[in-house]
Amino acid sequence: MLGTSKFMRHYSRFLSMQPFFALAMKMNFPPKTTRWFGKSTELVPGMVVRRILPQIQCRSIGPFVFLDHFGPIPITVGGGNQGMMNVGPHPHIGLCTLTFLYQGGVLHRDSTGVEQPILPDQVNWMCSGKGVTHSERPLLSSLASTTTTTATKELHGLQLWVALPKDYEDIDPSFHHSSSIVSVERPIVTLGVVLTKLIVGKFMGYEQTRIPLVPGMEDMFLVSVDFKDENAEWQCPPLRVDKKKGEEDDDDDWQVGIYVTSGIATLVNHDQPEDSSSLSVGEIMVLQAGSSSSMTIRGTNDCKLILLGGSAYPEKRHLLWNFCSWDTNKLKDAADAWDRLDRNKFPPVFNESNDDSIPIPIPQRHKKT
Repeated sequence: MLGTSKFMRHYSRFLSMQPFFALAMKMNFPPKTTRWFGKSTELVPGMVVRRILPQIQCRSIGPFVFLDHFGPIPITVGGGNQGMMNVGPHPHIGLCTLTFLYQGGVLHRDSTGVEQPILPDQVNWMCSGKGVTHSERPLLSSLASTTTTTATKELHGLQLWVALPKDYEDIDPSFHHSSSIVSVERPIVTLGVVLTKLIVGKFMGYEQTRIPLVPGMEDMFLVSVDFKDENAEWQCPPLRVDKKKGEEDDDDDWQVGIYVTSGIATLVNHDQPEDSSSLSVGEIMVLQAGSSSSMTIRGTNDCKLILLGGSAYPEKRHLLWNFCSWDTNKLKDAADAWDRLDRNKFPPVFNESNDDSIPIPIPQRHKKT
């Protein structure tokens, strides 16, 4: 049997003879895998996003209950400010919102008194807890040109919602921003240049300490993988978190999602070639990752992807519009409070008139997932 280093040399040589592979992944494919394309959803007039989560095929990935991918969207400053994110005050309970940008800028304001711009490779993390109100406005300073009155650039990024553990759904709201993303060097780059960044959580012995997580969220992660060179390769060791002595090794609650935000990804199972497949922009694959799952990834066409995952909670999470809880009564109470603009439950957004607060859409008023 070949040693590990000798096997990798032969394996790399084999891959170099396969130029048609956009991304090569060696993994022990688990029996449970799900994949789907996100659905186009108009977030605000003129801004369409890809709604990846939740969908009928999958309601959550570990603690992640929502994923929107927006852009690249051409935005024009000066000619009517077309294509910008301009979302008025709206509420949340029972979750944390996570915003990460590739391009452009957004101005976050909320009812805790925070006003925080976010730029590429930065992260905003808002914990709604028992109730928070926030808005997302165009950040014109990130788009304006110093030489022309009309500047056209792009907005490209992700917003995710992470459900809070049951015992922490009613904590006080808070906000954290980090302009320092953790570079991850442990996965082996076997060819070319690949940048791996830990946005939130823990991954391969690294931790994003600038974004604090409450107990019960310890094994979640969101990782950005950026293939800087065409056909660059990235080898990732097993993703499963090691269990402590005495803990049951139940993989049924452990999920990992692979989502492509740019380029093309071809997932190749060399042990079972018939299982090989491709992922393109807007498509996600979710797998139950056992301790033996490992990956070697090759990316082309300016390939960028994210890995997100962790353990699902024992209790099912329900969503009603922007509200999340294990208890459906909390969703109803929150909806009623927002309908009457209860400022004890949902204080006004800082430094805003709050005149364009968003009502609950009628189709979603009694819809729970």
